[in-house]
Amino acid sequence: MIIKNFLHFKGGWIVGNFKESIIDNPNYEIGIKKLKKGFVDKPHYHREGFEYNLLIEGKLKQKDKIIEKNNLFIFEPLEVSFIRALEDSIILVFRNYSNPEDKFLSIQ
Repeated sequence: MIIKNFLHFKGGWIVGNFKESIIDNPNYEIGIKKLKKGFVDKPHYHREGFEYNLLIEGKLKQKDKIIEKNNLFIFEPLEVSFIRALEDSIILVFRNYSNPEDKFLSIQ
């Protein structure tokens, strides 16, 4: 059995094409993101693939839309993510590709 501390993984990314992961995989990424109430993500987008998210706990806001517990929300390529945590939140994130260089800041 192998045991690893979740806090060891940068930003909650546990699978993907990066050095610190459980499975080094260029084809997809999996992360568990913990956001504190009041967190505001920097507006950004990805050029490649889709990002699939499941809000496990909490409440978020994406632009003018409220995302509640058990909601799935998907970002398409080039769609700007601008998440705000209205409550302490936990998100399960899956990307159908893995490219650590594919993150671009956006002017909102």
